[in-house]
Amino acid sequence: MKNVVRFSKHRMMVALIALLILAVFAGFILWVYISESSSDSGVKDGGQTTSTTVPTREPDEGIPRMYVDGKLYTENTALETVLFLGIDKFAEDAQGSYINNQQSDTMVLAVFDHENKRVSLLPINRDTMTQISTYGVDGTYLGKETAQIALAHAYGNGWENSCKNAMEAVSYLLYNVEIDHYVSLKMDAIPYLNDTVGGVEVTLTEDFPMLGEDFVNGAVVTLQGEQALTYIRGRAGLEEATNVSRMQRQNQYMRAWSERFAEVLEEDDSFLLGMLYDISPYYFSDLSEDHMNDLAHNIKSYEQNDVLNIQGESRKGDTYMEFHVDEEALRDLVLNLFYQPAE
Repeated sequence: MKNVVRFSKHRMMVALIALLILAVFAGFILWVYISESSSDSGVKDGGQTTSTTVPTREPDEGIPRMYVDGKLYTENTALETVLFLGIDKFAEDAQGSYINNQQSDTMVLAVFDHENKRVSLLPINRDTMTQISTYGVDGTYLGKETAQIALAHAYGNGWENSCKNAMEAVSYLLYNVEIDHYVSLKMDAIPYLNDTVGGVEVTLTEDFPMLGEDFVNGAVVTLQGEQALTYIRGRAGLEEATNVSRMQRQNQYMRAWSERFAEVLEEDDSFLLGMLYDISPYYFSDLSEDHMNDLAHNIKSYEQNDVLNIQGESRKGDTYMEFHVDEEALRDLVLNLFYQPAE
């Protein structure tokens, strides 16, 4: 009898963790870019505040503050942030080294405003150029370098210290806003999530030769298995090879997946728990069971804001694509999302 109780508790914990992941996964789908065709900047810029001076941060009895155009703002202490990382591989490839080949294919920051009962999502382009901490194979700190933010996760063992290095890079990008927690999801979960709803139908907006000769612009196709992972990750050889284009394709796919998920759930609500349990090997997080439970309820009950977006432009670097943020727009976004006027 004791074994049954232990298994039941483990199963519930797994279900809660997976539910949070899927809730954000589905939420990201439903809060799709409102104006994908407008520019690389996408949806919302976080507000209309225009700063003519660079904000400075100073300690204020433990609460960070920023001065913008002579006005004082303090960080909103009612916020809680969770960084969701889509990782292409997991730690078995690191083999004890402090350097691995596990980059962050997808990065989404969820911002919970517990005072106003709302949650916002901030996708971060994996090609964003920022400062990241680098380490040697034995964990020796080597200093910071400017590189694509996706590389931050590659410095570490693929688990906790890799996730924390990614959190640090995101924090630095957002003017040292504190990132509270992380959830990393192995991208290999996508084929399973795709097939558990019977495949996902999408309309191609460009030729996709890596999937076959029938995958041409305008074709309506149902993605199966590994095709789904290729579709949301691929960009080499495509006419539009920037990560901005890939993020738009991910939005399209995830919206279609969400619609299929809702249909299947309505037909058979018994499949959900099994699906959640089966994806348990694909994620890693620092959140406790109780904390996961609280956040899962928050996602269901809080007001869902529009998806935010960091403005900037993609351009070819010496070797790889680079996304360079619009610093003024980013300052305004950070100010509007994380700060409030001082009383």
